[in-house]
Amino acid sequence: MNVLKPMPGHEESGPDGAVPIDRETGLPADPKANKRGSGGRWFALLVFLLLAGGLAIGIMRHSQQVSEVAATATERLHLVPAVRVAAVKSSGDTISVTLPGTTEAFEAASIYSRTSGYIAKRWADIGDHVKAGDLLAEITAPELDHQIAQEQATIAQTEAALRQAEANREIAKVTWSATAICSTKAGSPGSRAIRNA
Repeated sequence: MNVLKPMPGHEESGPDGAVPIDRETGLPADPKANKRGSGGRWFALLVFLLLAGGLAIGIMRHSQQVSEVAATATERLHLVPAVRVAAVKSSGDTISVTLPGTTEAFEAASIYSRTSGYIAKRWADIGDHVKAGDLLAEITAPELDHQIAQEQATIAQTEAALRQAEANREIAKVTWSATAICSTKAGSPGSRAIRNA
C-alpha cells in the first residue's frame, strides 16, 4: 500500500513527480526522518567508547596492582628484620604456672538412700575424702519413725499377750493337777461332779 501520489508544489518529489507517503498515517513523509540511522550510529559509537575506556581503566589498575605486588615481594626479599636480643640466664628451681581448668574424679558414684526423708546430720561434704563404709549422712524419716513406733507397740502388745497366755497355762496346769488329785480319791462326791462337768 505504499503508493506514490503526485503532489503539486512539493519540492521533494521523485523523478516522476511523486511524493513518498508515510505508511502509518497516510501523510507525506517527514524529510528529517531519513536521518534516523545517523543517531543510532552516534549511540553505538558512544557505547563503544565507554566500553573501551572501562577496559583501559581496568587494565591500568591491574598493571598497578601487579607492580605493587612485585615491589613488595622485592622489598621483603631484601629486608633484614630488626630483632631484640637478651642474654640467657638460668631461672630459679621452681616455676609457677597458673592455668585455668577443671578437675574430675576417676570414678563417680550415684548415691541413693534406701528410704525417703530429711537429712538430720551430714558427716561428709562435697569434695571430702571418704572410704567404703563411711557414714555420709543421717536421715530423719517421720513416716518411717511412725511405722517403727507402731511396730514396737505391736511387739509390746504381743509380748503382753504371750505373758498372759503363759499365766493362763500356769493356772490351767495348777487346776489340772488339783483335779487329778481329786480324781484319785475315789470316794469323794466332789470328784464325780467335776468329772461329769
